[in-house]
Amino acid sequence: MSNPISIERHQKIQEYLQMIEAISASTDDYLYLVEADTGLVHFTNHIHLKYQLPSCSKEGFPVADWVKTIYPRDAKPVMEDLQRVLDGTQQDHNMEYRLLDRQGNRCWISCRGVVQKDEAGQPLMLLGRVSDTVLGQKTDVLTGLFNGRKYAEDLTASLNRHQSGCLLIFGLDNFKDINIKYGRSYGNHILKQFAEALEEHVAPRYPAYRLDGDRFALNLCGQDQTTASKIYEQLRQTVSFCTISAGSVLYTAESSCDGETLYQYAESALDHAKKDGKNRLFFFSFDDYREHQNSLELLEEMRHSVSHDFKGFFLCYQPQLQCQSCRICGVEALLRFQSPSRGIISPVEFIPLLEQSRLIVPVGEWVLRTALQACRKWRLSLPCLRISVNLSYIQLLDEHITATVLDILRESGLSGDALTLELTESVQLQNYEYYNRIFYRWEVAGIRIAIDDFGTGYSSLGYLKNLCLDEIKIDRCFITGIQHSTYNYRLLRNTIELARSSQIHICCEGVETMDELTVLKELLPDTLQGYLFSAPCTPDIFEQLYINSDSNAFYNRLQLEERCRAIGTSKKETLQPALRKKFDFESNVNACARIFARESETETALQNLLSSVAGYYGAEHAYIYTPVRDDANWYCRASWYTDHAALSRKLPQMLSTSVIDRWISYFTLGESVIIETPNDILSGSPLELELLHCQNVTGLIAVPISSCGQTIGFIGVSNPSEHPASDNLLFVAACFVADRLNQNTSMDCAGALPGLTSAEVLARTQLGLWKIRIHDDLQKCELFTDDTMQRTLGLTAPLTPQQCFLYWYTRISDESRHYVDSAIQGMNETNRIVQIEYTWQHPLLGDSTVRFLGLRTKDHSGTICLCGYHRLLSNIERLTLPTDTDQKQILELESARKNDFYEAILSETIAYAELDLETGWPINSGGLWEHYEEECRQWSETFLQAVTRSLPRIVAPEYHDACCRYFAPEQIQSIYDSVGSVRKYCYRRIIGNDFHWVELNIHVFREHFTSHRYALLYLKDIDADKKRELAQVSAANTDPLTKVYNRRTFQAEVEAFMNRSDKSACGALILFDIDNFKQINDLHGHPQGDAALLHMTEVLQSTFRQRDLIGRLGGDEFLAFIKDVSKRHVLNQRMEELSQALSLADGIPITFSAGITFVHQKNFSYERILDQADQALYHSKQHGKARTTYYEDMV
Repeated sequence: MSNPISIERHQKIQEYLQMIEAISASTDDYLYLVEADTGLVHFTNHIHLKYQLPSCSKEGFPVADWVKTIYPRDAKPVMEDLQRVLDGTQQDHNMEYRLLDRQGNRCWISCRGVVQKDEAGQPLMLLGRVSDTVLGQKTDVLTGLFNGRKYAEDLTASLNRHQSGCLLIFGLDNFKDINIKYGRSYGNHILKQFAEALEEHVAPRYPAYRLDGDRFALNLCGQDQTTASKIYEQLRQTVSFCTISAGSVLYTAESSCDGETLYQYAESALDHAKKDGKNRLFFFSFDDYREHQNSLELLEEMRHSVSHDFKGFFLCYQPQLQCQSCRICGVEALLRFQSPSRGIISPVEFIPLLEQSRLIVPVGEWVLRTALQACRKWRLSLPCLRISVNLSYIQLLDEHITATVLDILRESGLSGDALTLELTESVQLQNYEYYNRIFYRWEVAGIRIAIDDFGTGYSSLGYLKNLCLDEIKIDRCFITGIQHSTYNYRLLRNTIELARSSQIHICCEGVETMDELTVLKELLPDTLQGYLFSAPCTPDIFEQLYINSDSNAFYNRLQLEERCRAIGTSKKETLQPALRKKFDFESNVNACARIFARESETETALQNLLSSVAGYYGAEHAYIYTPVRDDANWYCRASWYTDHAALSRKLPQMLSTSVIDRWISYFTLGESVIIETPNDILSGSPLELELLHCQNVTGLIAVPISSCGQTIGFIGVSNPSEHPASDNLLFVAACFVADRLNQNTSMDCAGALPGLTSAEVLARTQLGLWKIRIHDDLQKCELFTDDTMQRTLGLTAPLTPQQCFLYWYTRISDESRHYVDSAIQGMNETNRIVQIEYTWQHPLLGDSTVRFLGLRTKDHSGTICLCGYHRLLSNIERLTLPTDTDQKQILELESARKNDFYEAILSETIAYAELDLETGWPINSGGLWEHYEEECRQWSETFLQAVTRSLPRIVAPEYHDACCRYFAPEQIQSIYDSVGSVRKYCYRRIIGNDFHWVELNIHVFREHFTSHRYALLYLKDIDADKKRELAQVSAANTDPLTKVYNRRTFQAEVEAFMNRSDKSACGALILFDIDNFKQINDLHGHPQGDAALLHMTEVLQSTFRQRDLIGRLGGDEFLAFIKDVSKRHVLNQRMEELSQALSLADGIPITFSAGITFVHQKNFSYERILDQADQALYHSKQHGKARTTYYEDMV
């Protein structure tokens, strides 16, 4: 007999089946019912006709048949969700996934259902609907992935739920070239392959999206940059049909950005990856994004300036002085720009933009004309004054540059000897014949040609040989601190000698201190230039300095020149001997290295070494003794005599151990024997005294030659007249001798540095010895070190040679890395000794200056390697002035310099205060906080109390509580104890009558002698920058460059227009592509490319009606939707006007290709019409470019 309960459940199911069957005719969705007891599925509306399902019958079909229809990647989570529903542990089913249709295509569906229960509360059925219409509009037809519309919805939903995650945007590299070379169908095949690879390497919970073109996206909710990097690397290794670039941006639960802004940030990162060489992942940096935006705005401001009589540009002038007389002989004109929005802009920022945009050509002509006018005026008082004007490499490419310069010179009324043209190239000048033809015509007119910043960038000694030059200007990087740099000193000395031999004038730039001037006066370049004499100044200030003799500035300048002329006598006498000692020492170290690198014969090398060492010490004798094996004697291995000493007395060939027993005891401890005065001899034994007396020795220095902790000899000099108490050079020489003797006797020590010894001795000279075995794989390079080198590197634990190399190499500063790489390559390839100085991150000392010298050699196994010494310069004691008066002057100058620096920092603030945190009283205050000093005294309150009291009336209410916390004494006291001693906070406060954005900076520090804590607080007005940042965030609907609709907003606007209730909506979609845009970027630079995009935008907006829609699809592609048009002659007229406007414009001429498709409301699909316009555009590109194709003509 049947169970009454089962019958009742069956009856209810049948009732529901009848109900959904009845309402199925009123919906395009598929309604379904799943029986909880049997798992049978019932569908309405003939779903089996479209999808791979059994035909609809009263009996239904098993859930397993439904699962077979699901795209395999989506099946598992769907099965798990359905099982929870049928088990009664879940009350509803709401998922989006893909089904396979009868043709095998993947179709996105939305499947929703609710559990219906029986009277006992048990699951009876799952009742719901399947819709493929809603998601059909949100999927990409080609790849089956979600499209950009769905991406925007999902990302917005994530942000609204305050989730954190990582947005990852992919771009296929050179995809446009793939389409053009292999055809659109092959390009579509590539897109499908990449979509499959994307899904294969990403978990199902992270849906993939195809945005448009070759752009794909992932929204990695809950993940960070590590996951993004891992996915990207997996894809890059898997995908073989093309390379991929990617950009990524993080978002947090506190993010204020909307989805479109995040996409812009991610795309900005993708653009960075493309510009940096492609096939890489780049993470978004707001600083980079803001920098790019600032560059675009600055370029527009400069364009406006050029078109408005160069308003905003001005010249500053820096004098050039004769080296010996310190009198003015010339002046350099330096270009400056004042931005209407940002104030004075650094030339480092705006000059490259001028060059990339070629605005440097008209601006350069203005500079030359203005500078020559000033020179003509000043020559009335300074008849021999020369004006130097910078000339960009871009200007030299202009075919009219030769005549332009001569014409402007002729207009000025000056002769050619008044003008020097300084070349400031951004790429190497290789076509010497071309440039020499130009230079020859200028030199005939008397114009002098100079190379600026010589020794940096592309400038090289090849210029001296191949170009017709009159002058080279030594860059300031070789001048700064030259009194402390042996390398720069020798380099500059050799350069000056070479230039003089070629009759080339030398000017040294960047002279800033008297010590630098002292050294330069010894080297005697022709002219000097730098802040020591004058900073670049306006014409008015220059005239005060050099023209108006009754001004204070004129008198002060004369006093300075008098002091500069005096250098070379007293100052030179006190500083130069100490400098020369240092130069001599390091020159002799280099000489020792060269001797052993070039001389393979050991005896000859030892003889040459002793000659060099004796010359350094001014000694009568130099010698090397080694112990005789199994004997108590020491053998004279090599010796050197002065001519006088050789005639009067020679060193004994053998020395008994008993004679030099005292010396050996010192040598065993790694110490040297120094006899500086005759009285020192009395401490020796009688045998030692007799030896020294017979040799007439009154002074002596001897140091041990050690290997593996054993003394294998000693090297010494007798009667030194120079450096009588310094054993440094002998210790270095002993190391080279030990190395050579070890090679000859095959003495090796396990665990020691291969081929180098005596670490305990080298410690005395702070020279760390190293050897590098180079490998093509950076991870496999090996660095062997001695003890001194390990201490210099700050190593506290032993490392393997490979670990040691990476430890050293990864701490090289970014700006020095290429320099070091080039030095290592030079040693490896040329077999020459290379010495450089670079910045290295010491684990204890921070950024430190390091010098290393090395050369290529072979180790004991015959393997080619690099070896040399390494020295930390930052902790070497600097030279001091000899008198208390001079020391006092230095301290005064240092104090003045710090005060100037302090004032320069605070000059950019609107309020500042320096507080004694022990008392809370202000030491100094100014700007908007100046009145608080008086209030503190009047009300007997601390500075922080006074500020806090005023906050309610000056700070925006929403920031009041936070400001109170930041100005709380305990908060400021805690800053010093935290990781960083600086805090910053942005808020809005009243300045004048308006609220401005300001940035509060708090620096806390401890005074070293009293241990008191002090705080420096200051406010900066960041209103313009902050508003710009907020404007960028709010401008999510527009393309950041062109300010027209971005791709998302354009699509939304077109769809809104076509889906309006008026059934007559129609129009035309036009897809534009600028022809040869890549060449514009390559030839003229990206700023010029951006300018072309802006010009294209302007012409599009002026050609079409205001009610029409203009957008930028991306790259060099634009969109236009012309509303309510269905006639070709209207469009043809507009396209002709557009072409003419672009061809008649100034600057780079632009042509375009276009594809047009007419749009009607019936069966409207944005994706479809965009694809039709794209096909028409491709046809135009394939048939010669600069033409328009209608899609309707192709069908």
